[in-house]
Formats: sequence, structure tokens, C-alpha cells
Amino acid sequence: IRRIEAICGQKVYEYITNLKHTLHSVATLLGTNDIAEIKNKIEKLIQQNKKLQQELENVRLNLTTKNVEEFNKEKNLSRYFI
Repeated sequence: IRRIEAICGQKVYEYITNLKHTLHSVATLLGTNDIAEIKNKIEKLIQQNKKLQQELENVRLNLTTKNVEEFNKEKNLSRYFI
């Protein structure tokens, strides 16, 4: 047994109007007035986010490598001062 729900009449109009307002709000947040551009803007943001995450990972890796190298230098230099 399946239950099918539907809205009709004035409720349909209100539902669609609310969806349009939501889409326009999202478009404005994404910096566009065209709701057709929402998908492209979101895809671009996802790509930028992935790129930034990769850059952050590279910076963390480089920082860790430099810290290890500095530690090893200090360790090697400390032999001369003991």
C-alpha cells in the first residue's frame, strides 16, 4: 500500500511562490540574479573549495617538513654545545 499526498489550489501557488523566493535568495547569496546560474555557481564554489583544501594540505605538509628539518638541525647542532 502506498500513500500519495498532493496539494492543490491556493496551497500550490503558495508552495511555488515560496520556492521562487528561496531560489532568488540563494541566487543573491551566490552573487547572481539569474536562478538558472545557481547550479554553475555552486559547482564553481565546490571546485574552489577542493582547490583550497588541497592548498591547505600542501601548506601543512610543507610546514611539518620544515619543522622536522629545523628540529634535526637543532639536534645536530646541540652535539657541538654539550
